[in-house]
Amino acid sequence: MTRRGTVLIISSIVVLATVAGIVGWWRLRPTAVVAGALDNMAAADTYTFTARLEIENSQASAGALGEQASISLAADGAYDRRPPGPVAVQATVTAGLETETVTMVTEAEARFIDDAAYVLIKKMPPALSPLSQLKGQWLKLPRNVQTEESSLPADEPLITDITRAGTAEVAGERVRIYNAVATPAAVLHFFDSIGGLIGNRLTTEQIDQFRQTVAAADGMTTRLAVNPWNRELKQIEIIFTAPVNQNQIHATLHLTDRNKEVSITAPSEAKSVEELAAEQAGAGSPPVTVNPAGSPVPAESVAEESPQSAPPAE
Repeated sequence: MTRRGTVLIISSIVVLATVAGIVGWWRLRPTAVVAGALDNMAAADTYTFTARLEIENSQASAGALGEQASISLAADGAYDRRPPGPVAVQATVTAGLETETVTMVTEAEARFIDDAAYVLIKKMPPALSPLSQLKGQWLKLPRNVQTEESSLPADEPLITDITRAGTAEVAGERVRIYNAVATPAAVLHFFDSIGGLIGNRLTTEQIDQFRQTVAAADGMTTRLAVNPWNRELKQIEIIFTAPVNQNQIHATLHLTDRNKEVSITAPSEAKSVEELAAEQAGAGSPPVTVNPAGSPVPAESVAEESPQSAPPAE
């Protein structure tokens, strides 16, 4: 091979390596990786998830209990939004409330399939003993299925100031960590997406309330764990302080098994409120009814809250 041919080959290799490096750098830019991961998450048909929500210094609990509390909510489950029908969701949900003097934990399993919601209460604090008759029984409730798209603007920026922050191991996989700032729109879209999964999109009034709550938040710190090569979002974590009531909010969503097969089925032993009420009436137990919000409550509780009838005129 001539010297000129050798130079041409070496030059070509250098050029190709440079181009490959530029393309690789461009593809692995933090903004490109995070945007691709979020797009893949939004387009996924199925996921297995673990979600955690913690609220410290709750002003709402102070008003109700006379002291501030820590509120926690955990959900472990999966969803499937392949057609036909609305999104199917199943999850085991644990809710906890803790103050200096009170600790309450409730655990339930929920499934949302087609136009029905199925709820199984597994654990209940003594303070909610009027509902103990529902424990251990699958209850079938109507699901407010909504097929329309979200009314939130689709072009709002959700995450800004994305920077790379090293690597970490998440669920046994080595991933890259990216720090970012979530905008108020991101919080709105997050809760609206959850509402869409269970069949209740945010209303205009709720959207306005959320905007007022988070609009003045001094930056919502966001941490994302992503596999940069396949744009797989493994975990997203958001921490911020609500400016209105100074609640400290910490939310984490861990995702696995994107587009893998999941099985979400309706429990065969589920009973409607009417069926359960008929059974309990026959057994001599206080019947169960449904309040205007759609939640089951014992009829005796409804009677206690109902206004007394006016005495007949003399």
